[in-house]
Amino acid sequence: MHLQMDSSCLRCHYPSETVDHLFWDCTIASSLWPKILEWWGFILQDIQPNTKSLKGILALARGSNLRQAWEIVVSSTFWTLWLARNEHIFKGTEISLENSLLLVQLRSFQWCLAAELIKS
Repeated sequence: MHLQMDSSCLRCHYPSETVDHLFWDCTIASSLWPKILEWWGFILQDIQPNTKSLKGILALARGSNLRQAWEIVVSSTFWTLWLARNEHIFKGTEISLENSLLLVQLRSFQWCLAAELIKS
């Protein structure tokens, strides 16, 4: 008995859900990252195409005193995208772009508090 696995993205129906697709190219991810960058004050026109990688996105805050907080925001964004994917697949729930952004902001704040990067 062979099980057929559907490797397409169940959120945007792209033929192959790869890690790159999930975190960078899926409709939700490609809409969320510009909102994250705007929230952090990055000028979108100045962002280079190579930021569509972990190394590239982390390099945006290289040399900044906010580097650790930016790393938390990036991690929170990945986590939020992953959880939203699983909510859709396993529960049929769609998390809106606005709620995804709010979740990233909330998680980032909580994780920065836990890392003692900000004081409560």
